[in-house]
Amino acid sequence: MRRFVLLAALTLVGTAGCERTTAPAVSLVYSRAPNTSGVVTSSTYLSPGPTPGGFSAGSYDVWFAIPPDTVANAGVQVAISIPVFLSRHGVLRPASASSIAPADTLLIWTDGSSAIGSSQSPPGTPCYIATQIVIVR
Repeated sequence: MRRFVLLAALTLVGTAGCERTTAPAVSLVYSRAPNTSGVVTSSTYLSPGPTPGGFSAGSYDVWFAIPPDTVANAGVQVAISIPVFLSRHGVLRPASASSIAPADTLLIWTDGSSAIGSSQSPPGTPCYIATQIVIVR
């Protein structure tokens, strides 16, 4: 798992310089290695509304499989407001949480916390709070 995250991060960093001159300059908010990564199995939009912690502007609950597993074994809550990027053919561009789709590979930066038994992840698996996402296609 750790090897996969490191390889994915190195691939992203190594291809970031391959942008076409017409592509907009994009920089990641966090330059450190991602906390985890995996392949998306599902993404569900949660509409804005009141929560115990205040008002939510909306978010996506994303279930993903951490290799070598192929079924969802973790979840991540992706707020509408966090930075999301799309890396395709070595080009890094701004994106949004709505761009996340099944079969995408995600590089996930988190706030370091996780919860087991959350409704935002598969039963009995960890749920993370994203601080930055890179979608790799």
